[in-house]
Amino acid sequence: MRSRQIPDEVRRFVTAGIPSIPYMEALLILKARPALPWDAPQLAQRLYVSEPAAAGLLAELQAAGVADGAPGAGYRYAAALELAAMLDKVEHCYTTHLVEMTALIHDKSDHRARQFADAFRFKKT
Repeated sequence: MRSRQIPDEVRRFVTAGIPSIPYMEALLILKARPALPWDAPQLAQRLYVSEPAAAGLLAELQAAGVADGAPGAGYRYAAALELAAMLDKVEHCYTTHLVEMTALIHDKSDHRARQFADAFRFKKT
């Protein structure tokens, strides 16, 4: 089901750039307090994930141009203006249409998992 409440540009961005719910939540945490540095232990505690998973999320956010920092020094929100404008739209949709947005993120993840699993299926020839 495709929600009309999520603009196509947000849908495309989420599909291409938001790999998981923890990634989305980490992004929003950094965005909420851009001056506050976050390290893996703090983020792990906040998201209920392992420290290595949180460190991976921070590295992914940095690679995507959303955060800037380094292990030990902490990471801060640092999206460029154009990206920040899109992230504002994504945040608005996520906070106002949580079910639809999480379904969009999960459906994409589930699709990738199915593709991976299907690669190991035996097919009759």
